[in-house]
Amino acid sequence: MLSKSISLGTPFRWLTDALALCRLQPRPLFGASALLMVAILLPSLIELSVVAAFNPSASVSLGIQLAGALISIVLFPPLFGGYYRMVDAVVGGRPASSIDVFAVYGDANRAWRLIFTSLTFLVIAIIVFGGLAFAAGAGYLIDLFKAAMTATPGQPPTLPPLPAGFLPWLLVFFLVGLIFATAQGLSQVHAALTERNPIEVVGAAFAATLRNLGAFLLFYLAMLFVGIVLMLIFVVVIALVAVVLVKLSSVVAMVVLMPVYLALMVTMYALTFAFTYYAWRDTLGDAGTASPNQLVV
Repeated sequence: MLSKSISLGTPFRWLTDALALCRLQPRPLFGASALLMVAILLPSLIELSVVAAFNPSASVSLGIQLAGALISIVLFPPLFGGYYRMVDAVVGGRPASSIDVFAVYGDANRAWRLIFTSLTFLVIAIIVFGGLAFAAGAGYLIDLFKAAMTATPGQPPTLPPLPAGFLPWLLVFFLVGLIFATAQGLSQVHAALTERNPIEVVGAAFAATLRNLGAFLLFYLAMLFVGIVLMLIFVVVIALVAVVLVKLSSVVAMVVLMPVYLALMVTMYALTFAFTYYAWRDTLGDAGTASPNQLVV
């Protein structure tokens, strides 16, 4: 399947469509987002509980983290695929519910296709970022990794000094990271909604990303600016509210603010997945899919 070109303003339409989808069908999208968030956080909570209970050595802790990462590679891709299939059903006016996020677990072929797509992406990422790290100066990155892994919980790590000439490499890492993040999202939708093999899926996702890189970068830069402004406003408002609530009770502050944080995360999950679905539809998918205005409310 050949990728399709888009205009510079198309990603902003995807965001508008994603907002419309969440407004018209909040129950399945937000419900699935909440379930997905719990499923993603659960392995980390179990890992932290094990570390807190047994206080293992650094090597054992690293082994636990690696085991958690391997489990995540197997468990998460079918969840993401289930979410995208649920979004596709909602957009198409077909019956859908939040628990459809787990439906792919009952489809072994599609689940394994999603898992192998994720593994293919991981292998490519290790090769590419490993090569960039070697070219940029692996010594500094190794020291940076060691500092992060040996940091005392609750205290900022002591980072090694930034070597001369490393800033341009940071920009390269940032750009390549955006390309990989975009292509990975497209590949997840492609694997969930088509019958193509993982190699074809990953290749098509990279092709669509690189072909429309200018539009994606323009959108990301705009969202970065808007996000910084909104985050500053949000942080100031939350800080003021927290100061007032803490004077009453720290428990009251947590009870009031925690649902706000969780609601924000659920909303971001729903918007991100809906946005990525529309991005896939216009770059790799069927352009004849129903628009949000045709949804059944």
